[in-house]
Amino acid sequence: MFAVNEAKKKILKKLVQKDWTPTELAEELNQTTQTTYNHLKQLEEKGLLEKKKIKAKTRPKTQYSIGKGFVQYIAALPGDLTIKSLKLNDNKKAFFKIWSIPQPEFHKYLEELWYKIKKEDEIIAFGVYGSVARGEADQDSDIDILLITTNKKEELEEKYGSKIIETEKRSKLIMTKTYTLKEYQNSLAHESDFLSTLREEIVPIYDPEEII
Repeated sequence: MFAVNEAKKKILKKLVQKDWTPTELAEELNQTTQTTYNHLKQLEEKGLLEKKKIKAKTRPKTQYSIGKGFVQYIAALPGDLTIKSLKLNDNKKAFFKIWSIPQPEFHKYLEELWYKIKKEDEIIAFGVYGSVARGEADQDSDIDILLITTNKKEELEEKYGSKIIETEKRSKLIMTKTYTLKEYQNSLAHESDFLSTLREEIVPIYDPEEII
């Protein structure tokens, strides 16, 4: 596992928000460009960052990003110790987002739902809101889901609007609110009270375009 010291943590906190050039990041963090570049280069050499050339007034600049992100983990199991950094794709990221939800008893239901949703090409964003997202659900709580789709809204509403998800021992009712992308954007533009509240608590599970 690659050690991430405080200096690198400060850099990563900025990079999770947006992409940066070394010069811009150095100015933001009030440190020298060379120091910033050295940290970025070390992270990039470990495969944790991505870089690309972007146009500038005089010559191209190098810009760094976290790409789809990464996770560092330690797995201590009987007879085995694993310490590594793991690059993420959309599928892995979705599982880590599910596992970040405070009450683990709901994870299995969301995993089962994700297995189904990821096969729907029209769905471009999927998140959890309500009591489950807040960590305040009880054993009888429904799971509130937001879906954003490019089309086939009615078909998806019929399929997922009110759905029972079963595991080996129990079942849960999934209640889904579905928007087309245009409807969602229009509701945001009109400052929908429902979406304002939802966006304060939602846990995005799949949101590659950062729509939610």
